Amino acid sequence: MFTLEQEEYKQEGIEWQSIPFKDNQHTIDMIEEARAPSIFKLLDEQFMLQARGTDTNLLQAIHSQLAHMKSMEKPKKLGAQQFIVVHYAGSVTYDIDGFVEKNKDTVSNLITECMASSKASIISSIYKPIYLEQSSKTTRLSGNSLSNQFR
Repeated sequence: MFTLEQEEYKQEGIEWQSIPFKDNQHTIDMIEEARAPSIFKLLDEQFMLQARGTDTNLLQAIHSQLAHMKSMEKPKKLGAQQFIVVHYAGSVTYDIDGFVEKNKDTVSNLITECMASSKASIISSIYKPIYLEQSSKTTRLSGNSLSNQFR
């Protein structure tokens, strides 16, 4: 992310002082990569399971499929319902409670669809492009999950 900013500064001729930073791409990929196991992809799988998708199943999948990544750690406390993401700023512990439920963003999609179909032209002109973009990101496999909107 910072590399892209630095390249843009060079292209635009902006004077700036180089700041050394640690490459964090492996952590970004572990969180949002669509083609390989990632936290977002595993979260979407639980979303697709509807009632059978659970936080416990998500945590088991994260621990089993992402354990080999250098940005992932298991908590030392046995039975902890958590996973740890290690990145440039340090380790961040996430409690899995509520992850699957919070990933269901149906209210936002319904509101956007309603606003896009408004009879008030100013309202529909604002929300129609947003609704069309959301609809294009909705796939048979990933549905209308919140994590899908970030990719």
